[in-house]
Amino acid sequence: MSLNSGVLTPNSANGVPSYDMQATEGHPLQFYTTSQSQSGDPAQIYCAIVDTDPDFEGPPTLAVNGDPNSFALCMNGDGPYAQNNVVWRPTSDNNGMYLYETCYNVTLKLIGGSA
Repeated sequence: MSLNSGVLTPNSANGVPSYDMQATEGHPLQFYTTSQSQSGDPAQIYCAIVDTDPDFEGPPTLAVNGDPNSFALCMNGDGPYAQNNVVWRPTSDNNGMYLYETCYNVTLKLIGGSA
């Protein structure tokens, strides 16, 4: 993934471009891949917040609209293919997209890569 001008872009799959979508409260972060040109402007809502603690010079933290504290990992089921998904501000009213009771808050750090 790359973060550029507020847009979080997944790596392309077999050369087909991928795009971010608006982060919606209570929903997993969503992206889409298409061979078509992107319709409209990408969601410019992401940013990196630099850690200013002089005793800990860690990597920057991912934020949505300046908020780095509302990400969670939530299980999308309990079967053999269940996975943890990153959810923006999870809620118990989620239409079965994930098991709310499995959610726990996380901080997403931006690691590696160079421009």
